[in-house]
Amino acid sequence: MCSMFRVSKISALTNYLRASLCLRFSVSIFSLFLFFSCGSDENKQAATYGKCKFGSEKSLKYIVDAEVKTFEYFYNDADLTAVYTNERDLMQGFLNDTFKLVISYRDFDSTEKKYLLSKKITPYTTIIGLEGMTLIVNPESADTSITVDQFIQLLKGSGDSIVPLQKKWKDIVFDEKGGAGLRYADSLIGKQKLSERCFTLNSQEETIDFVAKNKNAIGVISYDLIADTEDPRAMANKNKIRALCVSADGKEYFKPCQRNFVNWKYPFVRKIFMHTSDYNGSLAMGFVSYVSSDDGQLIIRRGGLLPARLAWRDMNVVFEPMNVK
Repeated sequence: MCSMFRVSKISALTNYLRASLCLRFSVSIFSLFLFFSCGSDENKQAATYGKCKFGSEKSLKYIVDAEVKTFEYFYNDADLTAVYTNERDLMQGFLNDTFKLVISYRDFDSTEKKYLLSKKITPYTTIIGLEGMTLIVNPESADTSITVDQFIQLLKGSGDSIVPLQKKWKDIVFDEKGGAGLRYADSLIGKQKLSERCFTLNSQEETIDFVAKNKNAIGVISYDLIADTEDPRAMANKNKIRALCVSADGKEYFKPCQRNFVNWKYPFVRKIFMHTSDYNGSLAMGFVSYVSSDDGQLIIRRGGLLPARLAWRDMNVVFEPMNVK
């Protein structure tokens, strides 16, 4: 079942997308791109045609799978291959020109931008949605919430409340070295070293399984792994753990969810970026345009994440006089 990526979801979206893609997406977006050839028939590309291997942060696998499957469903001549890896290797792959398209949680830093400029590369960058770094605990844990300050104390292994905190949570578990979650945690504590209680595994699925078996552990994962109520993989993950509510001020606590990503109520919200250096009618740019379109954004919304561009529905309200007796 898990190998059939969101078959039920694609079926549910098919009627809506089939009607809108031809009229809105194909005309208003893909008409911007001219046919592009790399020199031989088998290498020809267009916005909806050809082959493209791209890189993606592995913790976004579920939502990226859905975008790719739906895109290829409507455009049979498009062959998109996603390579899922950690953030460090992902961004390095873009700098080395291994990937001309990447999906990540961050923009390029000043050093990377300078390097790209030296290679005369000006990436096209767009934000496609918002997601939240999620703290998970064992379902039998008595604690259901944590403050940002408490989490930072656990990361550093020091602070006013560190003794009672470490009695409750012995381990802080991340997916792997070079991952976005570990980089985010590093940014929270500045130049300080992470506590010896913090360690990495090999994947987010391993992180979930570890927390499911250890009552005194906090795991750090992507919300995408538990967001989609129609994805059996996400629901299997969600049934193993519990997501902590997080507070920035110790007063209001917010759980990670689509509603709380709006206005950044949940403290650990992250942007999702798409970067490409391959445009001028390429399949990579065509896929970026699709994910940014109303149809691609709908997939993000139905997948439980917050799309960057919400499609609002206008309603005309007509007031008519009523005879009240």
